[in-house]
Amino acid sequence: MIGKAGDTIRFLQYNSGAKIQIMRDADADPRAATRPVELIGTLDSINKAEKMINDVIAEVAFLKQCSALSWMMYNSFGFIV
Repeated sequence: MIGKAGDTIRFLQYNSGAKIQIMRDADADPRAATRPVELIGTLDSINKAEKMINDVIAEVAFLKQCSALSWMMYNSFGFIV
């Protein structure tokens, strides 16, 4: 979710007005699929950042599903529709 060179986080921070801090890899549980996120700002900016983060997560999940579906179709039929 962080994006190339932090681009996604910077975009979210700029557009929400909230500061977004994600736990570093070195401090995170290596078995966990997610990492804690801290949002700092006004209530409005935090709410906006939370919505935007959830939107990014949903988009990534959707793209992964599409990719998996394309791969299954390729493997089953030898081509991608």
